[in-house]
Amino acid sequence: MRADWLKGSLRERASQWWQKEEPPAAAVFDVFKELAGAAKILVVPNDRVGGLVIGAPVCRAVRQHYPRARISLLVDEAKGGVARQLPFADEVVAYPLGRAVGSPEIQAVRQSLRAQEFD
Repeated sequence: MRADWLKGSLRERASQWWQKEEPPAAAVFDVFKELAGAAKILVVPNDRVGGLVIGAPVCRAVRQHYPRARISLLVDEAKGGVARQLPFADEVVAYPLGRAVGSPEIQAVRQSLRAQEFD
């Protein structure tokens, strides 16, 4: 991660917090409005420790807004067992997090995801 990006990002967030600035209306993205007719949704939770558990309410909200959609979770292989316990997902796609981006394993997952044409 580039340090200058991190500094700028932290500085910007701190400035907004101190000045109580709201983001411009055009910058707000309403995912539920944009994907109103979605049939196939891929959810990619944070891969940090606890990211899957903390992200579970997001998965539940997606399921509530899209009850007929096929919802897939993309998670690290180590978290696949936990992800399969979440009742909100129809499918869990586990990928090898520790592999290089160009590795055959990652390429296979990438091609599989592209073939599914998620909304």
